[in-house]
Amino acid sequence: MPNESKLFSIIATVLEMEQSEISDASSPDNISDWDSLKGLLMVTELEEGFNVKFSMYEIMNVRTVKDIKDALSLRGITF
Repeated sequence: MPNESKLFSIIATVLEMEQSEISDASSPDNISDWDSLKGLLMVTELEEGFNVKFSMYEIMNVRTVKDIKDALSLRGITF
């Protein structure tokens, strides 16, 4: 599965929404179900799914799907 599809699949599963509703601009500001609890669950699922670990700084400062892609790219995950 290409990495973007994998990323969107994880996000859609955690947020209980369709992958087609997710874009790089998706964030807690425009997805009402993206609260702090689901954000932490998403971090766990992303770390397991991509076999990476995020720093506390990243967890606290990532706000959009584009930010998530950028953090994964720093760990060699390409999109």
